[in-house]
Amino acid sequence: MTETTNNTDSQLIINYTEESVIKKTVQLQIDSIKSIATEGDIIFRGGTDIESNIIRDFSNTGKLFSHCGILLKNRGKLVVTHILGGTTNPDGSILSQPLEDFLSYPDNESAGVYAVKLSEKQLYKLYHFIDSAQKQRVTFDLHFNLFTKQQLYCTELLIDALSFARGKKNLYYPTSFNLKNTKYFFLNNDGDYFSFYPVDKFQHHQSLNLKAVFRFPNYQPGTVTR
Repeated sequence: MTETTNNTDSQLIINYTEESVIKKTVQLQIDSIKSIATEGDIIFRGGTDIESNIIRDFSNTGKLFSHCGILLKNRGKLVVTHILGGTTNPDGSILSQPLEDFLSYPDNESAGVYAVKLSEKQLYKLYHFIDSAQKQRVTFDLHFNLFTKQQLYCTELLIDALSFARGKKNLYYPTSFNLKNTKYFFLNNDGDYFSFYPVDKFQHHQSLNLKAVFRFPNYQPGTVTR
């Protein structure tokens, strides 16, 4: 009986310690990002839940991140504008969250900030696109269908916004995956092929010209400059 109690107490201590480490890690990310991030930057995070792992599986060059948003100003403060579904956002609406809330997402284990070059005019157009999408009540696309512009997923929202800001129809085109006989066959929207904007391709595509200014856990803040 005593042994069982001791084991339970030990597990509670381990869980408490792990939770403390996670909180400190998240706070490190928040403090570091706040010191370097600016309006228009793209922010990434990496979850470990089922949905996040599915998104990671579609990345080829790196599986560090599973979700992204863009840093914009709301009443003078930087917020993360992004779109997602699930239990944390049941109505699937476009969110504008404080940085703390975005990075404190359950099971989040990584974060990154990438600078994107935008003129003042392009930044204005980007705000206009996001504002219009929110007014039109664009929601998260659970089926990841590129032909339904009333529903978008995270990378699709940002690609459409940046394409509009830069005055281009498409900055780049999605990747096609053959899902026949794979565990993701249920995502098929058109035959056996599934067209998707993977997070890693969005992160590294030359047409976007994104530059990493912070990434955790790969390197520490201050080692990369704009």
